[in-house]
Amino acid sequence: MRRDQTLGEAIVAALCTHKDPQLTLEKIREVVSPNEEYADDAIQYHITLLEGLGLVRSNSTSLIRLTSAGHDRAENTDKPGSMDTWRILGR
Repeated sequence: MRRDQTLGEAIVAALCTHKDPQLTLEKIREVVSPNEEYADDAIQYHITLLEGLGLVRSNSTSLIRLTSAGHDRAENTDKPGSMDTWRILGR
Protein backbone atom coordinates (compact mmCIF):
# COMPACT_ATOMS: atom_id res chain seq x y z
CA MET A 1 0.00 0.00 0.00
CA ARG A 2 1.29 3.46 -0.82
CA ARG A 3 1.20 6.43 1.52
CA ASP A 4 -1.53 8.92 0.72
CA GLN A 5 -0.61 12.38 1.94
CA THR A 6 -4.20 13.60 1.68
CA LEU A 7 -5.46 10.80 3.90
CA GLY A 8 -2.65 11.23 6.43
CA GLU A 9 -3.30 14.94 6.74
CA ALA A 10 -7.08 14.39 6.89
CA ILE A 11 -6.65 12.00 9.83
CA VAL A 12 -4.47 14.51 11.72
CA ALA A 13 -6.95 17.33 10.97
CA ALA A 14 -9.93 15.20 12.04
CA LEU A 15 -8.31 14.39 15.37
CA CYS A 16 -7.41 18.04 15.91
CA THR A 17 -10.79 19.56 15.08
CA HIS A 18 -13.24 16.97 16.42
CA LYS A 19 -15.03 17.83 19.67
CA ASP A 20 -13.88 14.55 21.25
CA PRO A 21 -10.17 14.33 22.14
CA GLN A 22 -9.99 10.62 21.26
CA LEU A 23 -11.70 8.86 18.36
CA THR A 24 -12.25 5.28 17.27
CA LEU A 25 -11.29 4.05 13.82
CA GLU A 26 -14.98 4.05 12.91
CA LYS A 27 -15.39 7.72 13.89
CA ILE A 28 -12.24 8.70 12.00
CA ARG A 29 -13.60 6.88 8.93
CA GLU A 30 -16.91 8.76 9.22
CA VAL A 31 -15.04 12.08 9.30
CA VAL A 32 -12.33 11.52 6.67
CA SER A 33 -14.22 9.18 4.33
CA PRO A 34 -17.97 9.81 4.59
CA ASN A 35 -18.54 8.47 1.08
CA GLU A 36 -16.23 5.49 1.65
CA GLU A 37 -13.44 6.86 -0.53
CA TYR A 38 -10.96 5.00 1.69
CA ALA A 39 -11.21 1.44 2.97
CA ASP A 40 -10.79 0.74 6.68
CA ASP A 41 -7.47 -1.00 6.05
CA ALA A 42 -6.10 2.10 4.30
CA ILE A 43 -7.18 4.32 7.19
CA GLN A 44 -5.72 1.91 9.75
CA TYR A 45 -2.45 1.73 7.77
CA HIS A 46 -2.14 5.51 7.78
CA ILE A 47 -2.91 5.69 11.50
CA THR A 48 -0.08 3.18 12.02
CA LEU A 49 2.25 5.34 9.90
CA LEU A 50 1.26 8.45 11.88
CA GLU A 51 1.81 6.56 15.14
CA GLY A 52 5.28 5.59 13.93
CA LEU A 53 5.99 9.28 13.35
CA GLY A 54 4.85 10.08 16.89
CA LEU A 55 1.87 12.15 15.76
CA VAL A 56 -0.89 9.91 17.10
CA ARG A 57 -1.26 7.31 19.84
CA SER A 58 -3.77 4.55 20.29
CA ASN A 59 -4.61 2.86 23.55
CA SER A 60 -5.83 -0.59 24.57
CA THR A 61 -9.46 0.41 24.03
CA SER A 62 -8.77 1.36 20.39
CA LEU A 63 -9.12 5.07 20.97
CA ILE A 64 -6.80 7.24 18.88
CA ARG A 65 -5.58 10.68 19.88
CA LEU A 66 -3.11 13.29 18.71
CA THR A 67 0.16 13.70 20.54
CA SER A 68 1.65 17.11 21.23
CA ALA A 69 3.69 16.74 18.03
CA GLY A 70 0.48 15.88 16.17
CA HIS A 71 -1.17 19.06 17.41
CA ASP A 72 1.89 21.04 16.32
CA ARG A 73 1.63 19.53 12.83
CA ALA A 74 -2.13 20.10 12.59
CA GLU A 75 -1.78 23.72 13.60
CA ASN A 76 1.08 24.37 11.16
CA THR A 77 -0.23 26.85 8.62
CA ASP A 78 2.39 26.65 5.91
CA LYS A 79 1.52 24.50 2.92
CA PRO A 80 4.28 22.01 2.11
CA GLY A 81 4.79 20.62 -1.37
CA SER A 82 3.62 17.09 -2.00
CA MET A 83 7.11 15.60 -1.75
CA ASP A 84 7.74 17.27 1.62
CA THR A 85 4.55 16.25 3.42
CA TRP A 86 5.67 12.98 4.99
CA ARG A 87 9.09 14.36 5.87
CA ILE A 88 7.39 17.29 7.61
CA LEU A 89 4.90 14.98 9.35
CA GLY A 90 7.87 13.29 10.99
CA ARG A 91 9.21 16.45 12.59
